[in-house]
Amino acid sequence: MTEQVYVCAELGTTMLGGTDCKKWVAYQTKPDFIPLTQSQVYEIGGILVLFFSAIVIYMMLVKAIKTA
Repeated sequence: MTEQVYVCAELGTTMLGGTDCKKWVAYQTKPDFIPLTQSQVYEIGGILVLFFSAIVIYMMLVKAIKTA
């Protein structure tokens, strides 16, 4: 998801001698991260928990078989 911001492209002077923006342009910024929804984050987190749990269970079983 990109964010759209407006940037002054051309400055001009006012009647009182100040500066003002004469022309605005739209500028789209790129996100610094992979855009994920909250449900996708939960899904990925659940898969990682299951994966590491399976590794821990496997290591416990291997240790139990070696000591038996």
